[in-house]
Amino acid sequence: MRTGTWSLETERFGTTRAELRRLLAWLVEHQVEVVVMEAPSDDWRGVYYLLQPHLNLMLVNPVHLKGIRGRKTDSNDAASWLGPARPGW
Repeated sequence: MRTGTWSLETERFGTTRAELRRLLAWLVEHQVEVVVMEAPSDDWRGVYYLLQPHLNLMLVNPVHLKGIRGRKTDSNDAASWLGPARPGW
């Protein structure tokens, strides 16, 4: 992929330790540069602490998505955060 471009791929992962390791391997394999995570309650902590030593993470407040029109889904949420995650946004 050309520098300065992006693509959106989706994959589902569980929350077990083995699944989180699979998530990390998938992100590294796909050369992901920035991971944007919602921070509802404390659910994000395990994933964050596993990924943080290896990837550039951005923790966001899901309340900021409430003003976005359309049906709220995890995939739509992910796509909506692509803009703020890009340098120079």
